[in-house]
Amino acid sequence: MAYAYDRIEKDLKKDLFRHFIRAKYANSVEVSRNLITQFASDLDEIAYSIWFIPNRLIYVTAAIACVIIYDFNFGNEKGGINWGFLAIVFGLFVILIISEIILFKKASKINVAAKKRQEEDNKMIYERINNLEYIKSISGEKYEEEKVNQQLDATFQKNKKALWYSTMFKTIPNYLVVPNIPVFFLAATLTLAKENSRTSAVFAIGNFSGYYMSVKNLNSEVGKIVDALLTLDELSTNLEIVNETVQVLHHPTGHLPQKFLPKKKQPFVNGDIIFQNVVFAYPKRPQQDILRNFTFTFQQGKVYGIAGKNGIGKSTITKTTLKLYDLKAGKILIGQRNVQEIDTVSLHRSICYQTNRPTFFGMSIAENVCYPNNYDKKNYDKLVQAAKKTGIYEFITRLPQGFDTVLREGGSDLSEGQKQQISAMKMFINDYDIYILDEILSNVYPDLKEIILQNIFDKLKGKTVLVIDHHYKIFEYVDYIYQFTGEKLIRMNKKDFLS
Repeated sequence: MAYAYDRIEKDLKKDLFRHFIRAKYANSVEVSRNLITQFASDLDEIAYSIWFIPNRLIYVTAAIACVIIYDFNFGNEKGGINWGFLAIVFGLFVILIISEIILFKKASKINVAAKKRQEEDNKMIYERINNLEYIKSISGEKYEEEKVNQQLDATFQKNKKALWYSTMFKTIPNYLVVPNIPVFFLAATLTLAKENSRTSAVFAIGNFSGYYMSVKNLNSEVGKIVDALLTLDELSTNLEIVNETVQVLHHPTGHLPQKFLPKKKQPFVNGDIIFQNVVFAYPKRPQQDILRNFTFTFQQGKVYGIAGKNGIGKSTITKTTLKLYDLKAGKILIGQRNVQEIDTVSLHRSICYQTNRPTFFGMSIAENVCYPNNYDKKNYDKLVQAAKKTGIYEFITRLPQGFDTVLREGGSDLSEGQKQQISAMKMFINDYDIYILDEILSNVYPDLKEIILQNIFDKLKGKTVLVIDHHYKIFEYVDYIYQFTGEKLIRMNKKDFLS
């Protein structure tokens, strides 16, 4: 039954993560903090409650059947000492004690490893929860869902051995030794007794005691079932909390009625990016408009620099274009198509979104760069060229496993500049139609940064590029510079702005 318990918990985690990763970004962000608690404790309690009640019912049913079918009449009907049977009884006790010692040592060691694997699973899920924006911005949902499923399945398979030893360790004393101690002693008494009325009376009393102990144990188990049923309210409370999370994940975030939303999404077609009377506010601050009747056209193949104060909404232009959030009013067009009508995966695969705080998962450098696509060894030469273009090649070659070096969660074993350089490699691995560069290379040494920027903008010739930055040195590479006010973009004279 411990196997069933782990199986239930695994399936609950997979199902909840599936809802989380497929939901709209705004909904997932709203419940992300609660999800950590649910993965850590709520799902565990639900799985245990679901497992416990049928477990006890099966045990009680089996025990009653054994009492009805079997009797305690062991021994030698002719009387005298049955040394053979006595030896068997004694031998069984010795075997049980030795088995318990071996199982305890084995179960303890394996259970530590099993618990560590489950903690790693939760850590991996938390990592995905904390980096949801990055996953959503490049449509890595399917990749992540498959990865989590594979990880949980692999852990479950590895933990089977731990489940087996743990179950045996608990089963032998609780269900074989302790309940049947009266049976062993009664059997021994019978084998040592002779056929006389006094012995028969003693055996009858002992036999009755054995039955009494069995019934008492059964009564205790029935009591546990009753207690478990009484805690269904607590179970339903946990289920209700999880259910509320799922409802939030599936709650519509847009302002358009469902009947007006397109049923079939269209593929991405490149073209001008047009904002038409866009009004936007973040869901948690619906009264505070970040974009206020914003209208602008980013022409295909041009490079734009966008400057402005922190918090004024420069990055919001990016997040609405990527469909991470829905608009309050207005619409955004790409190639004369409303982004709401464009297939999200097709949209994200056509836009390269680079930030000053790139995301890294606990996997190799090569896998992080190729994410959400699987790393293919055939792409090794591309990786080498990309690393050279971003000035990080020599650093990677000095690592123990080179491009196969596994990074810590969040890339904590890298400097901020190295993270930005490795992330910039993505621009040289794949070809995109639109590039959004949000304060990239802000932590790279100026001389090296200049070389990398030259390589990047040589690669991006003829592409639509939006550059958002506080360090205006990068604006030397743009065609136009605009100051953002929240309502509009004000054209600046490039020469005067950079002087």
